[in-house]
Amino acid sequence: MKTLILAAGYGTRLLPYTNYTPKPLFTIAGRPILHRLIDQLYESGCHEIILNVHHLHEKIQSYIQSQSFPIPVHLSHEPEILGTGGAIQQVFSFWDEHPFMVINGDVFTNINFKTVYDFHLSHNDPVTLVLVNDPKLNTVGIDRDGNVVSFYGNSPEAKHRIKNAVQWLTFTGIHVIDPTILDYIPKHSFSHIIDVYNTLIQKGFTIRTLTIHDQLWIDIGTPETYQLAARHVMTEQALTIAFGASVFQDQKPADISCEKLQGDGSDRQWFRIDLANKSLILAAHGIRTQDKTCEVDAYIDIGNHLFHKGIPVPKIFNFDRFSGMVYLEYLGNLHLQTLIQAQSSESEMSRYYQQVIDVLIDFSVLGYEGFNPDWTFQTPAYNHEVIIDRECHYFINAFVNGYLGMNIHPDMFKKEFHIIAERVLSHGTTGLMHRDFQSRNLLMKDDRVFVIDFQSARIGPIEYDLASLLIDPYVCLSLECQHALKEYGYEKLSTRRSVQKQEFDTAYMYCALTRNLQILGAFGFLSQVKGKLQFLSYIPAALKTLKNHVQHIQDHELSLFFKFILTLNDKPKVG
Repeated sequence: MKTLILAAGYGTRLLPYTNYTPKPLFTIAGRPILHRLIDQLYESGCHEIILNVHHLHEKIQSYIQSQSFPIPVHLSHEPEILGTGGAIQQVFSFWDEHPFMVINGDVFTNINFKTVYDFHLSHNDPVTLVLVNDPKLNTVGIDRDGNVVSFYGNSPEAKHRIKNAVQWLTFTGIHVIDPTILDYIPKHSFSHIIDVYNTLIQKGFTIRTLTIHDQLWIDIGTPETYQLAARHVMTEQALTIAFGASVFQDQKPADISCEKLQGDGSDRQWFRIDLANKSLILAAHGIRTQDKTCEVDAYIDIGNHLFHKGIPVPKIFNFDRFSGMVYLEYLGNLHLQTLIQAQSSESEMSRYYQQVIDVLIDFSVLGYEGFNPDWTFQTPAYNHEVIIDRECHYFINAFVNGYLGMNIHPDMFKKEFHIIAERVLSHGTTGLMHRDFQSRNLLMKDDRVFVIDFQSARIGPIEYDLASLLIDPYVCLSLECQHALKEYGYEKLSTRRSVQKQEFDTAYMYCALTRNLQILGAFGFLSQVKGKLQFLSYIPAALKTLKNHVQHIQDHELSLFFKFILTLNDKPKVG
């Protein structure tokens, strides 16, 4: 058996994802769909394959050349797309006297291709089409004998016109064709194979069908169907990796439930996967749109690094960098925020916070050891640019202008912002910073603290994460409690790193300032641009903290900016 895999299409329904990656190279559990098809064909007895290519053909060619397939895999480049019929005719010299198979390159299926091929050999008609019943896509009409009578759809008009169609089904893009059909395909021109089949029917030929009922078939031509196929494979894999093959001893894949969870400030989607009493979390980062390092890469690489360092983060069981899917250990849903709000005394709150700070120091010190800056997807370090653009300017643009409705140009405080950045970077203690170390990114399970949402980690001042934890507007610790915990943090850090108290205090003071600016910028952006209005209720506390903080910083070079902050209201202007 020889096979043509159709891989020339633009994948327009999958834009913008196909701008960088041709559809056949979309991956499922780390393996391109094209590779899966080639393996399936080989296992079904196929001894030679050819692919027609056009869109991003260089990437497909590069991938094919990088692999060692057990059978020959050739390429047929089409400078201009020829359609399925034209693609078949273009490789005329590839075919021999035996029937051959043609398969769409965007098919994800477990249909047995040998069964299909053997069925074709069992009759004398020139074409066999594989059909499934998909009510959303059923357009092929067949008669009582399973022969095609129409490709025109199942609309009421079509049904009325074509009386002998007793059932309407979906063409899977899998067909077996006798080489005699080549005589009916135009040479050196574009040709729809369906037009050829219609011509054959009009000439009295029979187009046979094989209907598949109990096997999987998914056309991954849309983002939704591609993600469906990826989840189908990866969820079962993840459960097996996490809990062993015995997880399916008394359960079936059909018993798996997937519950969408409430999201956070990012655009990611979160799902809880359940099978009996076993649970995992699926973090869906979205399909990849670019070749450079993305958020999902940072999540995977940094997460694995932290886990292997012994830092309490969720274990990653399965992932796919292209689909953006990452399957994680389920740690429950008790956030530090919820736990702290349930405490009646500051002494009990402090006990939990001390435990968290112990983890923070491990995160910063151990996480820094062997950390590869290439894992980061934003900047490799917390630097001057981050402080100016993503904290100071963010505060002005997203909060002052976006939320409060003012019209302030960030350059009004250009000198002050550069001074703030210099203060932070010249006094900070270098380590690995989480960059969003706050009560909603800390889970409590079995009286242990676990750190989540670490994908923005980078090299930076340890004091930043401590300040982020203590000025957290989701909890609102008292100033006295903040001070005591800051001192605890210094004592703990001093046992691991050489740090001067005055340097630590100075770094903490300015890190708390930049973090507070970032918080308010984020609340303004999330509420006004993303429509996540739940963040509005935390703005008053965050602004109050910022005002209290600047009143205690003795830095006359920042007085203009600080006076401006003290004039701000926590309510947007009306009218």
